Amino acid sequence: MISSTLNKITPQKDYPYMNARVKAKGAKLLDYQDYQQLVKMEENEISRKLEEGVYKKEINELASSLNGAKLVEKALTKNLNRELSHLAEISPEKLEDIIQSYIKKIDLKVYKQLIKWKKSSQEQEIEDIVSQGYQLDEERINELSEKEIEDILDTMDLRMEELDVHEVESSDGIEELERKIDTAYFKQLLQKAEETGNQAFIKFVEMEIEFENLRNLVRLKERRVEDQEIEDRLIDLGESDLIKQCISAETYEDMVERSKESSWSIESGNAEGVERQLEIERRNKAMKLMKTNSLGLASVLAYILAKTIEVENLRLLIQSKSTGLQSGQEILDNMVISR
Repeated sequence: MISSTLNKITPQKDYPYMNARVKAKGAKLLDYQDYQQLVKMEENEISRKLEEGVYKKEINELASSLNGAKLVEKALTKNLNRELSHLAEISPEKLEDIIQSYIKKIDLKVYKQLIKWKKSSQEQEIEDIVSQGYQLDEERINELSEKEIEDILDTMDLRMEELDVHEVESSDGIEELERKIDTAYFKQLLQKAEETGNQAFIKFVEMEIEFENLRNLVRLKERRVEDQEIEDRLIDLGESDLIKQCISAETYEDMVERSKESSWSIESGNAEGVERQLEIERRNKAMKLMKTNSLGLASVLAYILAKTIEVENLRLLIQSKSTGLQSGQEILDNMVISR
């Protein structure tokens, strides 16, 4: 009798169950039509609409103390963390370690925000600049904000290249630190992928690295930065013929043309527009992977990516509604969604 009860309350930890849950979660992700409806609503209407779906539990838990944009933003963070924790909880041990390694990127984004805040005049409140992460909640962020940058970096558990923290004063210095953080993160993740021998997982990580490099290339080429300096600012992992071709492109326009001929379906435009297209294409690749690799661990990571993008879209939506500075179409154009 006790054994029967335990089976009911202990989550299964096998791949078929895990992938079935991911498939069900993926089916609940918002689509373009959902966003079209949401941009027509005001803040409280958005919270009520989200309450009808997967964000119901978090909104109900917070509704007694918060409302409007604050309610939605807190609910989004709480929902994402709950989703990620649930995935880790139901994962077989080896996959749980991989999931934890991949979602570390969420906290690294918070670390970057915190370091920028530390190097700024700190006139703005920290909560207005630094958003909560997965393991980095508000209390932990406040604790870290009292530490020196060297001590903050020590808590990240990353093997980074040598860095003179005192040189991280200018924007270039911060960019170099961020590059080293990203390189260390992806090196760790790529190593885990190669250890599994899972080709879909390896390709997913390589796609993520290529995306990060393409996004940086777009910004740097538009600013007409020299090729060698561009190369120094990219994540130097793996072999990508596309990245090599884009670095050697004589002009920004030439670089975009070379990207268009690759698996990244983008159109010509300014850096901001092309970057948004790359983000949308990245999401499309993840959604496709969830379908074509539905029984593999790569599909789990692809879902995490798609879910994280959804939360960022909704955060952008509610913040834009709060300021009232953008029209519904402008908000849609700034979101990472597929038409």
